[in-house]
Order: sequence, then structure tokens, then C-alpha cells
Amino acid sequence: MARIRPIPRERAAVVLRSLYDAAEKQFGTVPNLFKTMAHRPELLVTFSNFYKELWTGGVVEAKTKELAALRAAILNACHY
Repeated sequence: MARIRPIPRERAAVVLRSLYDAAEKQFGTVPNLFKTMAHRPELLVTFSNFYKELWTGGVVEAKTKELAALRAAILNACHY
């Protein structure tokens, strides 16, 4: 059981609903990390902007970024 309960879309602050929608469109679901950060809306908004820039900005191709993330997950036995 989580120590900090994730906030479902229905209970999220109105300002976060568009972030929830965008995350669901991108990932197929809203990640628990986002739902947990929703306890501090300003934190989630800041993190979301950082995350978007991390994955869409820069000169490294998206495919290479995905492969690096997958490799790191495998090496760390990450179940996500």
C-alpha cells in the first residue's frame, strides 16, 4: 500500500486535469508518479514541463532516449 495515496483525475485540482489528459494520451494511463505529485500541483506542473523538455528537446533522437531509458530499467530490474 502506498504511503501517499495517488490522486485520481476526479479529485485532482482543475489546473491539473489537462496534464492528466496529456499523460493519458502519451502513456495510455496517468503514471502513479504524476498522481502522487498532484498533492502539490505546482510541483507536478514544474515536473511536467521538465519531463516534456527532457523527452522532446535537445539533439538526441527520441528513439535513442527510449532505448537508454529501457536499458537503465533493465539494468535496475525496474518493473515499470
